[in-house]
Amino acid sequence: MTVAGLRLGRPGAIASRRSLRILEHDLLVVQPRLAQLSAVRALPAFLYLVSMGIGLGLYVNRNGGVPGGVPYLDYIAPALLVTQAMMAGAFEAAYPIMGKIHWDKTYHAALNTPLGALDLLAGDLMWISFRATLLSLLFLLVIVLMGRPRRRSSFWRFQWRS
Repeated sequence: MTVAGLRLGRPGAIASRRSLRILEHDLLVVQPRLAQLSAVRALPAFLYLVSMGIGLGLYVNRNGGVPGGVPYLDYIAPALLVTQAMMAGAFEAAYPIMGKIHWDKTYHAALNTPLGALDLLAGDLMWISFRATLLSLLFLLVIVLMGRPRRRSSFWRFQWRS
């Protein structure tokens, strides 16, 4: 790779039009499979919510529940939502990025255009944020369809306890 291939793009401009092209590329590549991929990626978290929230929750609720009288499903749902977002972001930042660098050579091709390394970074960060948000919203939809959260649930409010 030459020195010209290592250009950094415009300093200070994180979300430029060029970085939006990277996001557009990822959307066009994944678009035909986006709904299927999202459903498949949200399935393990849904199954975990059902097994732990309902299955284990029956035993926990039978013995008095979580301290404070909160049902176990209401207690575990926010943690699973945050875990889903973290795992979605970590997955999108690992294997697909390695594929673009090593196997697909997408980055090598992109660096031979007016795009710079900061444009690639910003575009991929936008894509990772988009995917993590989409999967988290799908999981939140599942939580809401299961009848959670309730108004009096601790899901909607956080209390500092000392």
